[in-house]
Amino acid sequence: MRKATLAGVIIGGLLLAACGGGEPAPTPAPAPAPAAVDATKIFASNCASCHGQDRQGVTGLAPALTASSLSARSEAEIKEAIAKGRPGTAMPPWEASLNAAQIEALVKFLKTAAP
Repeated sequence: MRKATLAGVIIGGLLLAACGGGEPAPTPAPAPAPAAVDATKIFASNCASCHGQDRQGVTGLAPALTASSLSARSEAEIKEAIAKGRPGTAMPPWEASLNAAQIEALVKFLKTAAP
């Protein structure tokens, strides 16, 4: 009977030791916050060549993209135009080049920021 009890204690101790012995697991470091999207830079590098650095448009090429010129358009319409482009115009689709966060930031920038 003593051998069975002793064997149980030894096996139990080995199992506890294999499980970490009661030490808490280290807490993983928190994930870094996503970098803020700079819509001004996105516009300058992707849009300004057609819509103008000041967003006033380029005659014969592309319209103005100011908050007042876009006031009749919803954010969803602007997002669609950026992502899918505008057929029959020089506006290409940007969904392959810009991610959803970049497009969203660009929409907010166009609808709210003064040129």
